Amino acid sequence: MSKKKNIICPICGSSNVAKYIFGLVGYDDELQEQLDKNEIVLGGCCIEPDSPAYHCNECEEDFGTYKY
Repeated sequence: MSKKKNIICPICGSSNVAKYIFGLVGYDDELQEQLDKNEIVLGGCCIEPDSPAYHCNECEEDFGTYKY
């Protein structure tokens, strides 16, 4: 995965933010490492028009709109 942009939570101002990943993912050690580091969140297989793009690891809020 490419280097993480400095995304800021609009609710609490934290930069401790994970990116949502949707669809069927290939599970491997790199994916597990990203999950363990709270860099990504698995969003499931169904992408809705209002699916979130990011999850704040501090205040637990989802925000943004996933672009597909």
